[in-house]
Amino acid sequence: GTSPLHAQAAQERTDYLTFAQGAIPLSVSAAATAAGVTMDKALSSVDGNHSGFTLSLKMQRADGEIEITYALPALTTFDRLAVPNVLETPSPGTTFSRVVEVYGSRTSATEGFTLLGSATLTTHARRGQVTELEIKTRTPVRWVKLRLVGGIDVQREQMFYEFSEIIGNGTQEPVDLVTHFTGAWQGRGVQIGLRQSGAAVSGCYDGLGVLNGTVTGNILRATGAESRTGVKSL
Repeated sequence: GTSPLHAQAAQERTDYLTFAQGAIPLSVSAAATAAGVTMDKALSSVDGNHSGFTLSLKMQRADGEIEITYALPALTTFDRLAVPNVLETPSPGTTFSRVVEVYGSRTSATEGFTLLGSATLTTHARRGQVTELEIKTRTPVRWVKLRLVGGIDVQREQMFYEFSEIIGNGTQEPVDLVTHFTGAWQGRGVQIGLRQSGAAVSGCYDGLGVLNGTVTGNILRATGAESRTGVKSL
């Protein structure tokens, strides 16, 4: 279904397939990586933003498959899975993903996956609508695999494919506090050092910033301040 009222009511429930709730992208399939699907795109599928975005940096075949695996902070049972804003960008080379499947496992990130829900998407008439996936099984899982296949309006042998967000409502067991926010990390354009004591974390970043925050489950929420300017960051 594509009911906006259903979408509004569902928004009041916790979406456990969001980064803010501790859903962490782990990997992108080899075929998807070859097509230019990055970890940034994996995060965009669970960032809580329901707007559409382009999945791949390169064109894919009409039957191209994308698989993204996520880790959840605790055993989670989904009774609702949905995709919002299935909308087409006016372009003969771009279309929205057509088949969406969600698999879950309580074994590991690579084994024991069973189909939790699936849908064949069609374009929504307007913004704010959602398509509900048909729930296939309700079983507690710690890892989720999102599989997207093909596009709705394929006009060429190779296309750019878009997606919006995978929504997951249900129940989740209590989340244990992780203790690994101690150490030093360096990424593209960022350096960060952290020290964790219980749920409290302090640290520095980029040589001039100081941060303090609190861990909830497997997520650290911190506020930083640049020492010279006082500019704050979340």
